[in-house]
Amino acid sequence: MQCPCRYSHGTAHGGFTLVELVIVIVVLGLLGAVAVPRFIDFSDSAKEATTRDILGDVRSDIASRSLKNALQDGGGDARYPTLEELMKSMGGEAPPNPYSRGDKPGAVVEAERADKDYGAEGGWAYDPKTGEFWAHTTTAPGKESSW
Repeated sequence: MQCPCRYSHGTAHGGFTLVELVIVIVVLGLLGAVAVPRFIDFSDSAKEATTRDILGDVRSDIASRSLKNALQDGGGDARYPTLEELMKSMGGEAPPNPYSRGDKPGAVVEAERADKDYGAEGGWAYDPKTGEFWAHTTTAPGKESSW
């Protein structure tokens, strides 16, 4: 009589038992519970670093354009660049805002700081009267729009 665990050609049944599958699922679940929060934390840190880097670059450009305007070759007019001048110096468009959820993450709107829209979907805001440039988004009060 032949063993019920063998095929007629003599090979053993392949496969995993239910206990083995449950153990693998539990181990994968534990790894996921540890790895996912760390990955999310890294992506938040990357967004913040990128946003702060862009803000620093653009603010530096605004300061240098303002200085150029104040010097003789800029006409001696101590003023911040207009939105059009700023966009021209950035090659026509701003880098995309990493926090943007809208369809135009690189858009720059002219706004006064007092009229800041904390619920905006994306892009950047610029006040040519004060030279302020900020993220026109927010994920939480006191976040990227306040940097």
